[in-house]
Parts: sequence; structure tokens; C-alpha cells
Amino acid sequence: MSSISFQNSQNVNLRLQKANVTSRILAYLLDLIILLSAYLIPLSLLAVMDAAIGIMIWSGLMGFAFLVYQYLMEIFFDGQSLGKSALKIKVVSKDGTPLTVSQLTLRWLFRFVDIAISNGMVAILTIILGEKGQRVGDIVAGTMVISEKKKVRSSDLEIPTFPEDYVPVFSQAANLTEKHVKVIKNCLKLDLSYEHRMVIKKVETKMIEDLGLETELRDKKLLKQLLNDYYFHTISVQNQNHLI
Repeated sequence: MSSISFQNSQNVNLRLQKANVTSRILAYLLDLIILLSAYLIPLSLLAVMDAAIGIMIWSGLMGFAFLVYQYLMEIFFDGQSLGKSALKIKVVSKDGTPLTVSQLTLRWLFRFVDIAISNGMVAILTIILGEKGQRVGDIVAGTMVISEKKKVRSSDLEIPTFPEDYVPVFSQAANLTEKHVKVIKNCLKLDLSYEHRMVIKKVETKMIEDLGLETELRDKKLLKQLLNDYYFHTISVQNQNHLI
């Protein structure tokens, strides 16, 4: 099972496992079994009672349920249907941002191309051939399906781990922009040649001016500390949001 790497909105590089085509087909079949069971069991009871009108109404309701099941489940259950949950796969936004209703709506509309019209062949081919395992609906909506069987390890996140008593040096690091973070990360990759030291010095001066820093730290030590404090702040904010 191959991995997918992407950078989220906090400039954190994440590596996740994409769901293989077998897991996605099994999830689809499981959902189909669940829907058919929900349809056929009451239908058999209505047939025994010879309730023709009831059969028509129930068939109409379940026809609508078949149509919108995946769409509604993925909206209300964070990118998962019952089948996906059982197979431990889920739909996510390919850039790491939270899924939106518009993304899931586009993805659902293209089911008619991926699955309904082609009996699933378009979906299977694009999933197998595509680098990120996306069907057409995923490509258009900017989504992909990942596996949760292998949890993301701390080593899969290009951020440091912090001790419980860690205290950030620069509270101003919370004000770093995406551009700041990218520049700092690029500077930390530079060697100590004269030209590179001049670049690092310019970036250091820029950060001190932009953030209003008062510190004796210089060069890469300053940039590394800023980046660490930025990540610490980002993780702290995300943890607080999960508790709300």
C-alpha cells in the first residue's frame, strides 16, 4: 500500500497511506449489502401483507436512499460510509484541509460517470493508474481516499517532538505567515558557504524586523527556534480545537 505526501495549511508535510482499489471495492459492496438488506427485509414483510401501496412507497424511498446514501454519509460522518468505516478508509481533502460540502457534492455527482454509467470501470481504472488513487470525482473535487489502518507516526510528520515542559522562546512565532515558514525551511537547508551565510543573515534580519524580536540568537539557531516555536503553537492550537 503506497503512501501519499502532502503539505497542509500549516506547512506540515504529512505522509498517509492511500486506500487500495480492493479496499474501496469491498467498502462499496458492503454498503450495497447494507442498503439491500434495509430494502428487502421490510419489502418481504409488505409483500406478505399484500400491501401494494406500501411496497410502492417503500421502493420509492429506498430508491432515493440508494441515490444519496454515500453523499449524506460522507457529509455527516467525516468522509466515511458504513462500508468505508468497516474497511478503515475515508475520504479526505488532498491538501490536508477539512472536507467541504462542495467537495463532497462534486465527488458525488461524478459517481454517475465513475460508477453508474460505466459499471465502475472508469473508477477502477483511474484509481489503479493514478498516482494518488483518485477516481474522476476525486480529481475534480480535490479529494482522495486514504487508509486509516496504518496510523500516522510522529516520524511521518516533519516537525519536532516537544517535551511536556517545553516553553516557546518566541511567542511572535505564532504570527509567522506561510511565506515566512517556507523561507525559513529553505534557509535551514543551506550550507555554510559565504553566499549562503549572507542569505541566512538577510532572512534573520527580515524576521527580527517583521516580528519585532529582541534576542541574542543568530543565524540558523534563530531560524530553527522560530520554526520550532511556530510548530509548537500550531500543535497547541489544533489540540485546543479538538477539545472544543
